[in-house]
Amino acid sequence: MKTNISNLDDLANALRVPDLVVMKYFCAELGASHVTGSIMTGSHDYASLLKGLDKFIHNYVLCKKCNYPELVYKAEKKDLFGKCNSCSTIRKLDA
Repeated sequence: MKTNISNLDDLANALRVPDLVVMKYFCAELGASHVTGSIMTGSHDYASLLKGLDKFIHNYVLCKKCNYPELVYKAEKKDLFGKCNSCSTIRKLDA
């Protein structure tokens, strides 16, 4: 069985992140493998995908301090940092 996230491009554009990042997060969160494009292995229902998406948004899109989706990402060696354009908070994002 395979699951296709048909609106992955729209979702990634709305969150201002690459679609591959969202797909990799879903695969890691759900214990699936990325097949190609917007397809992953396993049968995953809407509720589990929505729960994973909410967790992704909370961890990687919203600023922890002001709760605005204004993070700009910067990679330094193996660490990923997010700087908020709204309140200027810088924090390390857990990988």
